[in-house]
Amino acid sequence: MQIVPGSRCQIVKVRFRHDLHRLGRVIVVTKVNLPEFDSVWAHDDKPITYHTNRNGRRVVVSDPRCIQSIYSLDEIRLLPHGSLNPSGFRE
Repeated sequence: MQIVPGSRCQIVKVRFRHDLHRLGRVIVVTKVNLPEFDSVWAHDDKPITYHTNRNGRRVVVSDPRCIQSIYSLDEIRLLPHGSLNPSGFRE
C-alpha cells in the first residue's frame, strides 16, 4: 500500500525525547512531498470541536486540520483501510 493524501497513519518513531507523547498518535496525511525528501504533511485525526456562544451560534473552537506537521516516512506506519483509530472514528 502507498501513502497518499487522506491516508491514516500512526506515529511509530520520534526524533527527540520530548516528543514521546506523540507515539501511537493517529494522523491524516494531507500532502506527500517529492520522493527525494521522503516526508509528508499531516494533521491529527481528531474531530472539529465546537462551542455555542452566548448569541446561540455554533462556533469552531479547534480545527486540527489547521495545524499541520511534517513527518518523515520512517516515523509513520500506514494503517489498514477500515481500521478504527483511538478516537473511535472509522476510516
